[in-house]
Amino acid sequence: MERIGYFNRCVGLEEILCSKRVFNYEELSEALGKIRFEFRSTIEKNENYIQPIPVLVITNKERDKILTVMKKNTSVSENSPEKNKLLLYVGGHVRTEDNINDLQLSDLTEVFRKTLRREVKEEIGITVQIGDIKPFFIYTPNSDIEKKHIAVCFLQEMSTETIRFRLDKYELRQNTGASKSGKFQEVTKIVKKNNLDSWSIEIMEYCFKKYSMPLFANT
Repeated sequence: MERIGYFNRCVGLEEILCSKRVFNYEELSEALGKIRFEFRSTIEKNENYIQPIPVLVITNKERDKILTVMKKNTSVSENSPEKNKLLLYVGGHVRTEDNINDLQLSDLTEVFRKTLRREVKEEIGITVQIGDIKPFFIYTPNSDIEKKHIAVCFLQEMSTETIRFRLDKYELRQNTGASKSGKFQEVTKIVKKNNLDSWSIEIMEYCFKKYSMPLFANT
């Protein structure tokens, strides 16, 4: 019965979304308009709504390593684009408790940051400040599910030596044995893999200058 955030689709927004797959914050924030909240069951069924998903990409200062996670099959639907995929981010839906009273467009980033602080704590057990990092958007309408969601992506550098994660045992595969979930991996090794979801592919290209989309024409 949770209420989640969404934006109304409009002609102007659709024109921008059709132009490319990655957008800086200024390109899209005004077109998205005011964030609204409704029951998740209602939002998921309506194609006229688009759901923002704030996500955090965690890398080291040199940007040659990146945190990867994988969702448990029991925590995602059968047709989820995240199923059995290596994810280069953690995050989730905006909820009503993340909202700010008398929200203005300039406050949207604060809502997204509040969502991320909550989601990151829940999913990997660490506290992040995020600070004044400006997000960018990813929109990859490859399926009916993906058409209804847009990633609000924050990139944060952290020390890979001292950080320790406590993964949500109900949502994420644990970081034991040969599992790649909940561990930092070298970017060059991830480049050789082809089991990334569409948002992660865009993250590799945009943030790390790796991958060329023509190589993933069938993804």
